[in-house]
Order: sequence, then structure tokens, then C-alpha cells
Amino acid sequence: MALIQKALIAVNKILNRRSEVDIYRSDFDSCASTYDIVVTRKLLGKFTESILKELEFGRRMYCIDLGCGTGHATQIISRQIGSDGLVVGYDVSESMLEIARDKLKDSPNAEFFNKDMLVALREQEANSVDLITAFWALGYSQPHKVLREIARVLVPTGEIAILVNTQESLAELQRLVSKVIIRHPFVLKYIPPVNFPSNIRSFRSMVDKAGLRIKSICEESCEQFFDSGELLVSWMKTSGPCAGFRSALKENRRNFVFDKIKEMVDRNGGIKLTFRFLYFVGEK
Repeated sequence: MALIQKALIAVNKILNRRSEVDIYRSDFDSCASTYDIVVTRKLLGKFTESILKELEFGRRMYCIDLGCGTGHATQIISRQIGSDGLVVGYDVSESMLEIARDKLKDSPNAEFFNKDMLVALREQEANSVDLITAFWALGYSQPHKVLREIARVLVPTGEIAILVNTQESLAELQRLVSKVIIRHPFVLKYIPPVNFPSNIRSFRSMVDKAGLRIKSICEESCEQFFDSGELLVSWMKTSGPCAGFRSALKENRRNFVFDKIKEMVDRNGGIKLTFRFLYFVGEK
């Protein structure tokens, strides 16, 4: 997530930037084996399951799951559309996809491809897809472009469902990390791009410009408390929400940064993190 966005503006010009896909790929690859078992997965996973219950599934549906990760949503969609349907999951992390393929190895109506979501959408024919989902992944691409492509490829009245973090998600951690970066700016190798919507109004604007109709949209939040710096840092090293931050640090300075974070959290007696995100269902 945008853990260091505000603190990094001052040093942005002196650091090299890599492509947006490459920035996140290595971190998602590195946390693939722990992605489904970290403490926050069940917390956030219930929102994925909740939004999927709002959608209208049918037989012979062609569905796309963007940023499918290890296949949590893809598996649910596969069960809903039956053997005559097809759901295709796309993700930039091949390591995550390996887990997804194994998870759905007995589901002939599910396929997975290692591809950026925007590239995948641009390869689709117009008016060809019944349902498109993107859970916890839109901010790692280019949201306004992705939404425009979604509007192009959906069939008339086709549905879209999105869960996307806002820039204020994990604000407590952003402030903590910012203090470390401000004091030690040269621990950074590069700066991850910040593409998460700032708020519900800005996201509504992107949806409207894309030509999609809003069926439901709201801001949601949930909290997770870490009572020690060790627990927080362990989560930061193995979870999806911190993708982009880990590899943004110089290899020989990562332990230094994480040690500083541990010290600050322990000094404060723990830390409460608040996930802030948008819950959106729409149609063409």
C-alpha cells in the first residue's frame, strides 16, 4: 500500500523509478507462500466474500478476476458459474498463480495467466465479458485506464465488482514509516507509484468518466492491532498490503529500517492499523 507516499515526495527526484509492474512483482512473489495465512487475510477476505454475494451469477458466464493472487475470489466465482462457464484469473506474480492453479486444479472452468491487468484487458474483444472483479489489486495498476478498459470489454449490463484501498489506508503505519524515511532518506532504492484513489469522490469521478453505472458504493474500514514491533515487522515482511515497500528499500538497509520500526512500535506499546477501502459494484 501507499505506506510512504507523503514522506517520499521530497526525495522522489533523486531516486530511480522502475516500471510499476516490476516494482510489485518481486514482493508479491516473495510473500506468495504466506499470503493466505497472515493474520489480516481473514479480516479482509470476508469483504471479498461479501461483495461476491451481491453479484448475479449464471451459467455460461465468461468472467475475469483481475489481480487474482492465490485465487480466493476466483475459486468462489468458479463454483458459482458451473462447468459451462469460464473464469480467467490474471496476476503479475507467477508465484501467486502457482498456488491459485493448485487450489483450483480440479476446476476445469478456471484458467490463470501471468499478465498485468491492463495488458490483459486490452487484449479482450469489446462487449465480450459478463463479469469483471478486482479485489485489493486495482491500486497496483492504473485505475482510470483499467476502468475505461473494463467499460469497453463488458457486455451491456455486465457487472463489475471492486475492493480498492484508499490512500489513507494504514495511515498509522504510513506516519510511523515516514518518520524513519525522513530521517534516513537514502535507505530507499526507489519509490513505489501511488495509484490508490484518494477518496470515494475521486473514485466516483473515475467510474463516471469510464462510462460505468454505480449500483452500490461505500467506504469501509477494519482494524488490526499488533501488540509488538516484532509481530508488526513479521507481518510487513510476509503480507500483501506491504508489497512495494519491502523491495523499495536498499537490500543492505532493510534490517536497519525494520529495526527502527520495531523500536518505535515497542516504545508505544503496540500499534493499531486501520484498513480503509472502497466497496464498489457497478455495471455497464
